[in-house]
Amino acid sequence: VLPEGLAGGLLWANNAFVYQPSRLALETALRCNPPPSWITPNGVTTMSALLLVPTLAALHTGYPMVAAGLVVLHDVLDRADGALARTSTAEHDREFGAYYDAMCDKVFQCGMLYYLLSMGYGAEMGPVWVLAAAGTMAMQMAQGVIRTQDYISVARGEPGGCAGDW
Repeated sequence: VLPEGLAGGLLWANNAFVYQPSRLALETALRCNPPPSWITPNGVTTMSALLLVPTLAALHTGYPMVAAGLVVLHDVLDRADGALARTSTAEHDREFGAYYDAMCDKVFQCGMLYYLLSMGYGAEMGPVWVLAAAGTMAMQMAQGVIRTQDYISVARGEPGGCAGDW
């Protein structure tokens, strides 16, 4: 477990030097070269989530570098769906898209962690890693429930919601 100061610094650096520049680059590229209309933000989200299957297959069959490449591709697609949603002029449900993206991310993350734990990787990493992975999965599931409740409330026109913009 990283000290809070180091963890905060790493998160800040990732946001400042990786996330924001890649977001800006993707949005600029999409504004200059819009994709065909059949490529939708939710379609990109679906492709990103479906990468879980070949990623786990690559891990299971002994190709960890292929799996790592697929995880990177998942991350790029996860960023691209949001950039496409922000730059698209096509009509689409942004509320559902944000919800769907968050749920697909949770499925991918929990699927990867569950696989790693179930295949015994936790024993190699030690009990702290197992607890961190299990805690992360529990938190992702709890956030998923809260986010679903909020989405349903908003869809019904009810005020409030506590999920925020995760």
